[in-house]
Amino acid sequence: MEEQDLIIYGSENRSLGDKFCALALALAPLLQHYKGLVQNAGFTILLLITPVLLLHTYKKLHVGVVDRRSFIAIIPLIIFYFYTIIIRDFNFMRLGYVLLLSWIFICVSNGSVNISYFFKYATKIAVLATVAIIIQYIAHYLVGRTIDFRPLSLLVSQDVIWVRTAENYGAAGFMYRPSGFFLEPSHFFLYSFPIICISLLSVKRNRNNIRTALFLSLGLLLTTSGMGIAVVLGLWMLYYLIYRKLSNYNVRIGKVINVNNVALVIVFIIIVFVAYLWIPFFHNSIQRVFTEDETSNAIEGRVRLVSDYVRGISGKAVWVGTPMNELDDLGFNIPGLFATYIKWGIFGLIFSYWFYIQGLFKLKGPYFWLSFIIIIISYFTAHTHGTFYMLYFVLFLMNGYYESSWYRVAAPRSSAIGFC
Repeated sequence: MEEQDLIIYGSENRSLGDKFCALALALAPLLQHYKGLVQNAGFTILLLITPVLLLHTYKKLHVGVVDRRSFIAIIPLIIFYFYTIIIRDFNFMRLGYVLLLSWIFICVSNGSVNISYFFKYATKIAVLATVAIIIQYIAHYLVGRTIDFRPLSLLVSQDVIWVRTAENYGAAGFMYRPSGFFLEPSHFFLYSFPIICISLLSVKRNRNNIRTALFLSLGLLLTTSGMGIAVVLGLWMLYYLIYRKLSNYNVRIGKVINVNNVALVIVFIIIVFVAYLWIPFFHNSIQRVFTEDETSNAIEGRVRLVSDYVRGISGKAVWVGTPMNELDDLGFNIPGLFATYIKWGIFGLIFSYWFYIQGLFKLKGPYFWLSFIIIIISYFTAHTHGTFYMLYFVLFLMNGYYESSWYRVAAPRSSAIGFC
């Protein structure tokens, strides 16, 4: 079985232009932090691929070859972006940005992007980043030298400030947290976990997919990302408990709840407990998630601070939000769930989460869990609702919607968990 069998949507697009589009979309989450001709390098490269996407979309509309299920699935995100300019912040630059992003969403939903190529390029980038992280670890702990793979002189100004702040934390005695050529461990986590999820939980995986997932999991563990460690452990448990021997996505409860799986869970809990007690970087990573320090820059501290702010919102702002200028004093990236609610209100939450929530009901296997994980981590991280990571996630999920429109296996009514 070929690795490309994991991803199928848009696979008929095999030209050099299609490869460039796929590579551009795989690089966009990294390039958003660097200087470009228009706003940043990520936005610039989206403009460059527009002509190729336009040509493919024209052809598909002309011959009537559009996957209806995938197109309908993307509509909530398009509504969300137009809602943001209708309710606030309307100007021609903002309108152009919304039109471009909506157009790319439409092109992805109609199969104009070869997501197989995109998956391959994203996997190679994540693997290279893991190699870089291992080199950083070896250099730091064995040679006593810190290697930085990020070209800092090319970063946009706000990201230079972010990197310098992180360096100051390191200089103050915080644990070493390498991230390869990503700006920080959380960025590498957001980039790599969809690849691990699909590589592990797809029923069409092969041994090479498992090896890739294992290698990227190692990279995530080495970054000491608390969210990364939690998600990686969860995905591997899902693989061993449910998906390892599946030939389709219909899970029989009797095959999940058995003596072997119960024993595996017990052993897993013991290993995690021992690692927490005896492995410093594992212990520190978990502590960053559950720290009790309200002023901490760690995850729990950030969530608590913004939660206190959210409780003070009232009146019209509850429904349509308010400008976020008042939040500058908090001094950290606000998790996506809270940021969306503060700026766009309950209506903004409904429109932006509609896309992911429907995945819990319409998608199967890795795409169900990918939707679920994105919803959960948006409570902790700011980047799930950022333009480029949102587009990055959409590319993977579109393959799930396309796959669900043709890949159906009838399940026994009495003993199958359909959403898995």
